[in-house]
Amino acid sequence: MTLFFYTSNLKKFTYAQSVFTSQTQINLVHKSFDFKELQTDNPQENLLFKLSQIPHVPATNIFIEDSTFHIDALNGFPSLYTKYILSSIGAQGIISLL
Repeated sequence: MTLFFYTSNLKKFTYAQSVFTSQTQINLVHKSFDFKELQTDNPQENLLFKLSQIPHVPATNIFIEDSTFHIDALNGFPSLYTKYILSSIGAQGIISLL
């Protein structure tokens, strides 16, 4: 089976490929794709928005890794905004907020 992994992050793909190769008979194929981000606090809504952006590929062949990062001391921040926060204030900025 071939599974298409849509991501603009080559490191995510490389890691996922190593896991899939060692654990399954699935051929993971990288599809470089820079998703538009939905500004929402609902992870499911955000994932469905990302799925709607993928051009005409059967849903059974799609893999999207969409994780969030929550810090209890910051009331769950940065949550779905992790990519933006890391690119703007970085890890040191998050530590400073704590």
